[in-house]
Amino acid sequence: MALRVARGREAVTAPVALSRPELLVVLSRVDGPAAACAEVLLRQVLAELTGTPAAAHVFDRTCQRCGDRSHGKPVLQHPSLHTSRSYAGGMLAVAVSTAGPVGVDVEQVSGTAFDGFAEVALAPDERDGTPSERTRAWTRKEAVLKARGTGLSVDPRTVDVRRDRVPGRPPCHLFDVAVPDGMACAAAGLSHRRPRVRVEGRGLSGPAAAAPARAPTAAAAPPPAHPPAP
Repeated sequence: MALRVARGREAVTAPVALSRPELLVVLSRVDGPAAACAEVLLRQVLAELTGTPAAAHVFDRTCQRCGDRSHGKPVLQHPSLHTSRSYAGGMLAVAVSTAGPVGVDVEQVSGTAFDGFAEVALAPDERDGTPSERTRAWTRKEAVLKARGTGLSVDPRTVDVRRDRVPGRPPCHLFDVAVPDGMACAAAGLSHRRPRVRVEGRGLSGPAAAAPARAPTAAAAPPPAHPPAP
């Protein structure tokens, strides 16, 4: 298989070994209704990766709880690609993985500042951090629950995201994604092998980078930005 990536008006094709787990996160600003923009961005990224027209990609929206086909999590119908999407605070995040099921979550720090948030979303030992640290912990939990396909049917307080690997079969690998101040973003991927992560920012100022998830109290500079896919 080959990745087909648009560069300007050209489309270049580069071979990619699917045996090597990879996870791509693309960040962008919202320019219109957030849900519709996330759909457009994800389809655009899929078109670039596969060479298949954006409109041709099919998502199954069957609800796992009730069986209704109109409001379930969108699941890409593709033999080797898995996707996730999120939006908040004027920012979009979409993820595409060849490694296995993936989850991505982006949040505005001010969006978690309401009374009672920590008590319903975080474990007791996660509640004493700064607002940014608490929001980062929440994005990790959301990303894990999305990757596992359970959503909030699982109590997020029970999901331990203090390390970069959440045990399971297969385990869930966590990555913090560098975003502008006032935001937090994390990606999670289910895979027996830790996937290689690439982050691309479209229309953003500053570098986009991914780092292994760290404990909320740890302060570490993000690594250099990963280059876009060749």
